Amino acid sequence: MRLLATAVLTFTIAGVICYALPQETVESGAPADSAWRKHFDAAMPLSAAGDYQAAKAHLETAWRRLKDIKPQDLRHVTVLNNLGSTHERLGAYNDAERCYREALKIRAALAEKERENFTWLLSNYAGLLVKKGNYKRAEAIYHESLEVLIRTAGPIHADVAGIYNNLSELEFLRGNKKEAARLLEQARSVAEQAIGPNHVSVAAILNNQSVLYEDEGRFDMADAALQRALEIWRQASGPDHPATIRIVNNLALLRFHQRRFEEADEFLAAAIRAAEQKLGKNHPDLGLLWSNRAVVLRKLKQKSQAQAAEARATDILGRDASHTFRRHTVDIRDLWR
Repeated sequence: MRLLATAVLTFTIAGVICYALPQETVESGAPADSAWRKHFDAAMPLSAAGDYQAAKAHLETAWRRLKDIKPQDLRHVTVLNNLGSTHERLGAYNDAERCYREALKIRAALAEKERENFTWLLSNYAGLLVKKGNYKRAEAIYHESLEVLIRTAGPIHADVAGIYNNLSELEFLRGNKKEAARLLEQARSVAEQAIGPNHVSVAAILNNQSVLYEDEGRFDMADAALQRALEIWRQASGPDHPATIRIVNNLALLRFHQRRFEEADEFLAAAIRAAEQKLGKNHPDLGLLWSNRAVVLRKLKQKSQAQAAEARATDILGRDASHTFRRHTVDIRDLWR
């Protein structure tokens, strides 16, 4: 039997897209320098609003203006990181990896103290490796980031909570659910102490805890966690933000497992409408939603509609069923405040 796919939300440390460059690194006085900065600054609010295509255009222009400016330093790493994370959100994983690798190469040439400032880049790259199935390498990078963060920022810090959350996702995907649950509890405890209980990053952890609760058949606890997470996201970013759409997908999955199929279909239909407007009609997340809706429509005995939904999912995701019907990993790094 084919199951709906769950959106497991990851978040990484502060400054992935909205990372603020120190002023002394950007005031060179050169026209080309100011030109790249203008496009970089324009990209950040667009990404925070979920308009990734527009953000990508600005970041690509910023990189073209910046790449030949010497020396290569914090500016270059930051622009490449943000361009990579934008490609990743658009489902262009090979382009994202190319950007991250180039940024890491520049980072490697910096002094050790400067390299410590780029744990967010390491975490981004590890998250991409998880999506591509390279769990062993991702785990090593996460632990490298965690060691640096605890040494430089202390154990109670939002960035530390982010790494615990992402390690939990990795263990969940490996099938180590007990360890995933332990890491999530640790992540939530640290996050609530560091940034408060109503931050969107706490909502990400609540969402992930709901996945574990649901897997254990604890539907009431899963529903409570999802509803709280959804309330936080809607207040922070509105009803049509990509992360809000993904949690609505997870609410649909919960209703499906509760055999409340009509409610599940209503959630998915609303999520699809929002995703088409926000992400475009060929985004991988939209393929996930269509494939999920096909499963629900079959339960509702709506065969022709289910076939149409399956065809739409195949158009987006291809014919690899293991890609279409699996637990799907997305991120909410653009929500960090």
